[in-house]
Amino acid sequence: MNKTCTKCRQIKPIEEFGIDNHRPDKHYLWCKFCSSAHVKNYRADLTKEEKQNQLAKHKQWIEVNRDRMNATKRQSMKNHPGRSAEYKKIYYANNPDKRQAHTAVNHAIGRGKMLPAKSFICSQCNIKQAEAYHHHKGYAREHWLDVIPVCSACHSKLDSKS
Repeated sequence: MNKTCTKCRQIKPIEEFGIDNHRPDKHYLWCKFCSSAHVKNYRADLTKEEKQNQLAKHKQWIEVNRDRMNATKRQSMKNHPGRSAEYKKIYYANNPDKRQAHTAVNHAIGRGKMLPAKSFICSQCNIKQAEAYHHHKGYAREHWLDVIPVCSACHSKLDSKS
C-alpha cells in the first residue's frame, strides 16, 4: 500500500509514515524523513531560553502524568511478561564486561565508597543533574570505578561516539 506525503508530494510505501491512530488511515500525513527534517529545523531555530522553557514544560508534564505513565508501563509489562527479563539476559550475555563494571559501581555506591550519580551535575554539559555514571576509560577491570557523572543526553552522545 502506498501513500502520498503532503510535505514532499512523493508517493511512498505506507511503512515510510509514522503511526497516528487519530487519522482514518492510522498514519501521519508527512513521511518519516520529512517529519524528522521538520523537527530538526524547528529545534535548531529555538533560542536557549525557548529550549529551557520546553524542558521545564516537559518535566512538569511528566510530574503531572507520572501515575498514568507508570500504569501504562505496568500494563505493558503485564501484557508482555518476561520481555524485560529476556532483554536483560541477552544484553548481559553479550556484554559481560559492562555488567561487571556496572555492578562494581553499584556495590561501591551501596558501601558508601561513591556517591550516587544524582548527587552531581553532569560533567559534560555542566547544566543538568547527572543521572548515571559513564565508564569513560572502558570496561576493563582496572577501570571499573573510573567513571564520570553524566546526564542522559550526554550519556547517549558519549555512548554513540564509542
